[in-house]
Amino acid sequence: MKHFSLLALLVLIFTISQAQDTIVKSNGDQIFCKIIDVYPTEIKYTKIDSLNGPIYVESKSNIQLIKYSNGSREEFTPQQSDKTLNPAQNNQNYSTKPIIPNGKIQADGKGYWYNGKWMKESEMHDILVASNDQQINLLVGSAKKSKRLKRWGIAVIPLALIGNMFITNLNDPETRAVAFDVTGASLCFSGAIAFSMTHIYFKRKQKTSNSEAIKLYNSKY
Repeated sequence: MKHFSLLALLVLIFTISQAQDTIVKSNGDQIFCKIIDVYPTEIKYTKIDSLNGPIYVESKSNIQLIKYSNGSREEFTPQQSDKTLNPAQNNQNYSTKPIIPNGKIQADGKGYWYNGKWMKESEMHDILVASNDQQINLLVGSAKKSKRLKRWGIAVIPLALIGNMFITNLNDPETRAVAFDVTGASLCFSGAIAFSMTHIYFKRKQKTSNSEAIKLYNSKY
């Protein structure tokens, strides 16, 4: 039964996690992402928190290795510095900062770019609300409400732990009450799964509302 409880916990963790690739740069920095393409001199990827967001480009000369979500690894030998490349190669832009027209908002992982400034979600909402556009304000309100409601997902942890306690009691002859413990464990694990799915639902709704609000703002202003 202990194996069952551990398996249930793993299933819960899996439902709220996402498979990701990891780029390890030569200076030790890590980028959690989804690899799009690997070219002879560069890597294209999207950030894990914004899979539908901008595509970034990184020079292979700055990368030590890539850890793929399936467990495989790809290491890169040190390459020629950009300073020694010919002029045509030097014109390539390997910046990881997206190029955004002035006055437009662009999602970037857990933050946003606006007029060359990176900002948090709350700051981005302030810009949207300042437009005094009814449709945009409704979408911002939906995003804020979803952000509050998704926090109920934290209930997964205590419910899973309590469910594990019920399962553990089944192995103790002195405290065992099969009907009670099995019922308790079932209710706790069912609740944990429900809260996990609630977290995922409102997280997606928050992201969708933000995306629609930004799209509408960028098309109007």
